[in-house]
Amino acid sequence: MLAWLLILFSLTPSHAQFKFRDPASTPAACEKRYVIAVMNSPPSYFVEKGKKTGVGYDILTEVVRRLQCKYTDMISSNSSLIASFGRRSVDLFGPLLSSAQLAQGEFILTWKLPRYLVVRKDASGSSLPDVKSVVSDSKMIFGNLISGKFFLNEQELTKLFAEKRLKEYPLPEDLMIALKENKIQALFAGPFVLYHYITRSGQADQYHIIEDKTSPLVETGFFMSTTRLSAQERKRIRQVFKEMQEDGTLLKIVKKYLAPESYRHFAGEDLVTRLSSHRYRDLNNSKYFSFDYHEF
Repeated sequence: MLAWLLILFSLTPSHAQFKFRDPASTPAACEKRYVIAVMNSPPSYFVEKGKKTGVGYDILTEVVRRLQCKYTDMISSNSSLIASFGRRSVDLFGPLLSSAQLAQGEFILTWKLPRYLVVRKDASGSSLPDVKSVVSDSKMIFGNLISGKFFLNEQELTKLFAEKRLKEYPLPEDLMIALKENKIQALFAGPFVLYHYITRSGQADQYHIIEDKTSPLVETGFFMSTTRLSAQERKRIRQVFKEMQEDGTLLKIVKKYLAPESYRHFAGEDLVTRLSSHRYRDLNNSKYFSFDYHEF
């Protein structure tokens, strides 16, 4: 016994395997519960086989997971969530277009996407129409989201409202039902909506789908509340988005909700750090992407 004690106390610090952790160096557990807001409509959010999923839901829950915090989800219509954001009830909201310009919101740009014109073939004929002619056609009724441009620019909105050729709906799902039932004949959409409602459902042969190469690419991303989140918190969230883009997590998530031919729109450089969070830059800059488009 004495021999064992002598051996134990003769160990030098270099031999010892005991490590004492400084409590001050141990990261504190996150005590914040984030409120994440996602529109209650595919492809942003839906329940599949009893599991909550969707491109917006998957991205925001992954952000909070990396922050090692908890969250409460707020799932509702676009107009309702915009109102909740304005009432300072939401921390993170998206995906949205940068043109939403939410008050007290800081925008994180994740992608720049083309917009697509979707037109019923029985309303436009068998020949492929162009964007300008469809927008100018007095017989064409367009659909749009309430409280959102949904890929319509300001001039188009003004024209369609003035000519009483615009019907608004709460959710993308409502828009697509209206299009299917011929309550509207045309709409503009992005690649997520196209894949979920048209490609995946096998309805592509019923519509002309035209990629608009004459308009700017559409800035798409997420808004952070500047009233509920400190500057340090927003900086950390922005860093998490950057990490997710660099390690391929964002691309992995969006691939679940896209047709393979749309992957190219998400293969550009890291736009989170290349563009400002709340100032708009010239979008007609092809160096951000490897494909050739005139530029949501």
